Amino acid sequence: TLLPQTPKHMYHFPDEPWPKDTPNFPSGKQIQDYMEEYANKHGLSKHFKCSTEVKSITRNKDDTWTLMFKNGPSPQVFHG
Repeated sequence: TLLPQTPKHMYHFPDEPWPKDTPNFPSGKQIQDYMEEYANKHGLSKHFKCSTEVKSITRNKDDTWTLMFKNGPSPQVFHG
C-alpha cells in the first residue's frame, strides 16, 4: 500500500487538475486512478506496460531500444 508524503499540488498534470474531492494527500489507489484516467484520456496507455518486470534494456546502433521482459513477449524493440 502506497502512503504518499507529498501533497497532491506537488505532482499533477498541468492540463488535468485533481478531482475537487481529492484529499491533500491522496491514497495510492487515488494516485493510480488519476494517472490511469489521464493515460486513457490522452491515448497513452498503449505506450507503457504496468506490472511488468524488465530484465534488460539495450540501446541499439540505430537508436532503438531492445527490452527483455521477465514475463510476456520478449524481446521487444522500441523507437525513440
